[in-house]
Amino acid sequence: MKINIILALFVGLVVGLVMGVVVGGVAAWMLAAHINGKVSTQQPLTGGVGQVDLAPNTPWTSSEVAAADSVEGQLRAQGKRWVQTTGEITVGAYVQDTLEGRLGQPKGRGAVGKVVSISTGNDDVQVAMVDFGRGYSPGISLSELIPVSVVPEDR
Repeated sequence: MKINIILALFVGLVVGLVMGVVVGGVAAWMLAAHINGKVSTQQPLTGGVGQVDLAPNTPWTSSEVAAADSVEGQLRAQGKRWVQTTGEITVGAYVQDTLEGRLGQPKGRGAVGKVVSISTGNDDVQVAMVDFGRGYSPGISLSELIPVSVVPEDR
């Protein structure tokens, strides 16, 4: 009887380890895709109404006009602008994406977003989830962002 219990525990442990490796591998793949901007937590897995129009082969540039429902578009509509600041990037702070030519970004995303969360990946690189509006919040390395302060537009 003891041998059957020990054998059952061993088999359960092996199955658990195998399942853990499989689930962990899928989670790591999804995290890597998310950090690289290929998957968003707000992006549906299937096409549908209201899905953000991603442009996978068209690189994003700061010269692209921001859509009215993006964070940048909303700030401009409120008569605001932003200036680069120094200091640490924190949750709730406004940031500007500095990487020109980033692939897979939605049309009209804009350059400015608000930090939703910050985490450290397996490779000790800090990544911020940045809400650019329009239901799009990619993970971007902190080294590719600069903190900005939102101020009234000069008149």
